Amino acid sequence: MRGKDWSVQELEYLQEHWGEKTIPQIARNLGRSFNAVSIKAKRLGLGSMLSSSEYMTATLGCCQRMPGKRDRLR
Repeated sequence: MRGKDWSVQELEYLQEHWGEKTIPQIARNLGRSFNAVSIKAKRLGLGSMLSSSEYMTATLGCCQRMPGKRDRLR
């Protein structure tokens, strides 16, 4: 079964908020399922999501190294 078509406004919202909001937040704001948002983002080439409890989204080239023990101020 196929879902409803994506509007231009929905696609723009997805592209603008990918990497800023979690997938559940985007899905809720668009009235779409988690899977629908994940699949559409993958098809649009928006980048992968980071592993976290909230499934944060990440855009290509934006990821920075997380500070570790060596980076802490002494």
